[in-house]
Amino acid sequence: RSVVGVTLYFKNAKNEKGDIAVNAARFASQVIDPDIVDDCATYGRSTKVYDDTEAELTQIREGINGVDRLCIYKISSDGWLVAFDIPSNEDDRHEPGEKIEFGEELKPYIGTLFKGESVEAVESNGIRGWVMSAYYPIIDNSGICTGYATAEVSLKYVSDYMWDFMLRVLFIMLSFYILIS
Repeated sequence: RSVVGVTLYFKNAKNEKGDIAVNAARFASQVIDPDIVDDCATYGRSTKVYDDTEAELTQIREGINGVDRLCIYKISSDGWLVAFDIPSNEDDRHEPGEKIEFGEELKPYIGTLFKGESVEAVESNGIRGWVMSAYYPIIDNSGICTGYATAEVSLKYVSDYMWDFMLRVLFIMLSFYILIS
């Protein structure tokens, strides 16, 4: 029974984390001005609106529990062009204009991204650890996708909690076995 309980908990926790990523990406895509994405990806911090927009995105990331990274990307044929990167760890920040290749986990969704559609809850296990990311389009007044808001949440604590729970169940069962024997 405990294995079924752990499995259900784990699945539910992953779904919850995915929802957090989707909601954060959607919110950021609605807050950011679609007309600044290209300039911020090209000229970075030298644009007039960069610092204010970065501060606003930082408030969003910090205000939504569980979001480890919030990014605004411009899509290109071979990857992402960073406009904003708001990580929880400053040492892990990508600079405006930096090019990031599409990860393997995104390969099945590249067509969807180029159509300007959202991609919800993509799981990956790479350099940044075990994460779930959501990609939400930033649409201008003409209906054109000018970039993507991306939110990333860590799944590490979910697996750590699962292992901790399983160890506790094992110790309890072992205690009962010793007590009965």
